[in-house]
Amino acid sequence: MNCLKILLIEDDIVDQMVIKRKLTTTFEAAQIDIASTIADARQQLRSHQYDFTLVDLHLSDGIAFELASDLKTLPFILLTGSDDKDDREAALSMGAVEVLVKDINLQHLGHITTIINNTLKKIPLSSVLVSEKNQLVHSSKNEFNLTLLKKNFNNDDALIKEIIQSFLSESKNQMKQLNIAGQIDDKKTIFKTAHQLKSSFALMGMKYLSSLSKDIEQAIKSNHKIDFIQRIIKQLTTASKEPCLQLKHYLNSLHEQAN
Repeated sequence: MNCLKILLIEDDIVDQMVIKRKLTTTFEAAQIDIASTIADARQQLRSHQYDFTLVDLHLSDGIAFELASDLKTLPFILLTGSDDKDDREAALSMGAVEVLVKDINLQHLGHITTIINNTLKKIPLSSVLVSEKNQLVHSSKNEFNLTLLKKNFNNDDALIKEIIQSFLSESKNQMKQLNIAGQIDDKKTIFKTAHQLKSSFALMGMKYLSSLSKDIEQAIKSNHKIDFIQRIIKQLTTASKEPCLQLKHYLNSLHEQAN
């Protein structure tokens, strides 16, 4: 599979890192381009020729379905943070090869590379694809899952350190943005930011925080009053402090070991 060209359309920096790492490890000669917005993706899709595309459902300036006309002749996988039947049906109707739920054990990464291989080789997917229900590990709500991180990234301390640093920086900014949006009743920003946090927390094995972020999403969808949403945001803000502090301590321990 020479000169494989893949476009990853994803606005979460940590997800970008993890997915690109998996792709470059599996397809060593591949060219992986990244677009973080609908506008950027549309420009790249119209300017370059790709063999495959991965697109996250929710982006900062819209949703993946807005790219329907640009993706109609290109095989693509839709990535999403929740197993929504309507979204799945819409994506498949739009021409998606498959819809994968980002799960906490990162099993979707293996499915991505399998699907790309089989699609480009024109091998039926039904014989290799397993259920994409979220398979969440059991861990304390106040802890990050270091064992999971080490397992998913082959005990590569340098990579884990890079991912944790990116997560801490991004999540800090996102939590600040979420709280500001909650104060001014900006539900569009609340939903977008909660969706991004849900994915990031899940990647770090923070099941409880990912679940709270999903609760915020659901509250927006159900048109709950802002005071109810603010309470969940406050709960998420408080609950996130301890695991993020643990991550900082872990980074310090890696630094001390290096010295």
